Amino acid sequence: MSYFDELHLTNVNVYANMFTHTDDRALIDNINSYYDLDIDYDEFIGMYTLVMNRTISEYIFADAEEKNSVDLAAWAVNAYDSHWEFREDRCGEIDEGSHLRCADNIGLIMGYIRYDPQEKQFSSDNDSLYYTPAGSLDSMPDIKGIGVHGDSGFGVYTGGGDVVFSSAMGGIQRQNITDGGWNEWCIYDAVSYPQEVYDIIEDIRNGGNNDESETEE
Repeated sequence: MSYFDELHLTNVNVYANMFTHTDDRALIDNINSYYDLDIDYDEFIGMYTLVMNRTISEYIFADAEEKNSVDLAAWAVNAYDSHWEFREDRCGEIDEGSHLRCADNIGLIMGYIRYDPQEKQFSSDNDSLYYTPAGSLDSMPDIKGIGVHGDSGFGVYTGGGDVVFSSAMGGIQRQNITDGGWNEWCIYDAVSYPQEVYDIIEDIRNGGNNDESETEE
């Protein structure tokens, strides 16, 4: 809308169909070519990022009533797509200087736990991240929202072999689970998981792993 103040759309369907592109640069190139515009890609990304960070869409949540693994994964992916920055002691709040949302490593997970999608605000009920270690990655099921731990701190498995995490070295990042020194998986105690996950953990414990739930401040 910012670029169409003097240009009238004669075919809305043609315009809408351009947004089927998964590549933002290809989208801008096509719009520029078709409508004879000169939208700068970097300028577009800057504006898009600011808009994305003003609100957290309620539609990313499958179940706003219960903290669950599917929505935790969606939360992490949204933080990555929206270019959240790293800030100590933040869990998703907007930084007044950059106008971007920010979270530290634990704060990325705590932000989901503390965020109320209906009230659109963060509570102060939970101060610590409680998690239950499960075992090595060899035993980890392919389920979105499972936690991983390693050299990069804590992360969220988002499916397809990817982990999203917050780091002082680059903000919110996504990488393959085989990278980054991830060496164990866990579940976050405030988040519900499919029964399959609890069954696997129980089997591991029956095999001799008796780790207790741990806490990160």
